[in-house]
Amino acid sequence: MALLRDYAHLYSTNTIPNLQEAKAIKQEVHNLKSKIASLQSQLHQHEAVISPVRRIPVEVLGEIFSLALPVTLDEWGRDHLLNFCLVCKPWRGAALAARWIWASVDVDTDQISYAFEKIVSWLNRAGDTAKSLHVATKAVGYPWGGSCTNLGSGCGLGGADLAKLLTDGPILDHLQFLCKGSDCFRNLVEAMHFYSAISKPRNRPWDCLRSLDLGFTSESNYSWELSILRYIPSSVTALALYLPRIYGLDDEDELPDIPLHIPPDILQRLTSVELICPRSWSGQMLKLLHDCQNVETLSLVIIRALHPQDPDDSVSSAPLHPTIRLPMLRTLRFIMPFRELIQTISLLETPNLATLDLMPHSDTSGFAEAVLSFVTRSTCHNTLRHLIVHHCPSTVGELADLLRGLPLITHLTLKSVPGNVIQGAFEILSTPRTLAPHPPHFQLEVLELLELPEPFQLDLIRSSLPRHSRPGGLGHVDVNQEPIFNSLKKLVVTHRPMQLPFQRHEGFRDSDWDPEVRALRDSGMLINVGPWEYDDPVL
Repeated sequence: MALLRDYAHLYSTNTIPNLQEAKAIKQEVHNLKSKIASLQSQLHQHEAVISPVRRIPVEVLGEIFSLALPVTLDEWGRDHLLNFCLVCKPWRGAALAARWIWASVDVDTDQISYAFEKIVSWLNRAGDTAKSLHVATKAVGYPWGGSCTNLGSGCGLGGADLAKLLTDGPILDHLQFLCKGSDCFRNLVEAMHFYSAISKPRNRPWDCLRSLDLGFTSESNYSWELSILRYIPSSVTALALYLPRIYGLDDEDELPDIPLHIPPDILQRLTSVELICPRSWSGQMLKLLHDCQNVETLSLVIIRALHPQDPDDSVSSAPLHPTIRLPMLRTLRFIMPFRELIQTISLLETPNLATLDLMPHSDTSGFAEAVLSFVTRSTCHNTLRHLIVHHCPSTVGELADLLRGLPLITHLTLKSVPGNVIQGAFEILSTPRTLAPHPPHFQLEVLELLELPEPFQLDLIRSSLPRHSRPGGLGHVDVNQEPIFNSLKKLVVTHRPMQLPFQRHEGFRDSDWDPEVRALRDSGMLINVGPWEYDDPVL
């Protein structure tokens, strides 16, 4: 440090250094910064050695990777997974050990043609984990719809590579593919039959499928080849069927009486069914259900009409089909126009129903009456535990009647129902004179109020709790009110995202600082309230 001693007088005075001294001091500053950078580099290397990240178990790393990726890996997801593998050897080992990450692949028919071996290798990394393949077809010459007429028309599903994959490839648990039309599916079946005659496989992946999602995007007319559905593998126990719009036929019109030709023995083996179709297919959809006697999960979706002609409030009072009894059904989901929902629910009897999910496209009076009539007819009061309602009822009376008639449910989810409707219904149910002479004893344990358009007044929940567990000191509690949520243990409240710019006002605040939220948590309730304002716009 001779240099420092030579210029020591500069450090204890305000003397201005000459050119030589300034140059020497600058050089010393550079040297010290270099030493600091070297020491920081060494420090980072030592800290990295003892970093907690190095001690994360392989299983936890695999879970982290899976959370960062889509469940079904498309081209984007596969590239990102490979990037994780390139970080370091331990990360590659963790990714390979998480076999479930490799088990589900989303490809189109063009990718299968040039990456067949890669797809097989990718799925084989999943080991014994149940494998899933999602395939989208790209038919040459039909970029805007339509169907493929034969194997030589450029149909992607009729190609040799996909037929080989479903004949000699890895055993699959789930297969999803979207066809442009019925001819595409027929081409696939014929290609597999042709390839099987050559390779003579012992176990075809096609014949081992447990779950099948089959969709059709378009058809030229209603005389499409419905008999192709008889080729659905007999091993399938979970079926999702997406039926197409028929060109030249309005969505409001009923199709001619054309059966779907799914063998009854296949329908009887199904435990999960999802049917998605335009309104014109609703008759055929209901006829299928008569043979689904072992179904446990049923989802019925009617797509909105492109040009609806009749208002949804014109509800027919007379059933158009015989009653359908589904003795094993546990979960029932409806997404359809209100008219179809009321008509369909009037045809069903589900004595062991546990979860009911209702999402009408619009709301009409009579919703509560129709639901309660269905529950009474099905005699599932004692088994129904979870009710999910989207958008409706839009009136206070309808919601109050619905909840009053279902006091034994333990889980209630109201999504996109106006907050004032919910608040009004709770106030009605908390007023003793509306419950007399036989007030129901509510068993609700979980309450979810999702996508509320405005902040919800939580003091109403507090006032509805049993008196011995009400947090004190927060607002006024009406002594004449009776608790309607004696068993409530969990509350979830979320709000619709709001985009900037919006006017900030006192009604919007951070839910974690809200005194009602803190008080309910202090009372022992598990409560999760979404933020009441969003600083970032929704893209």
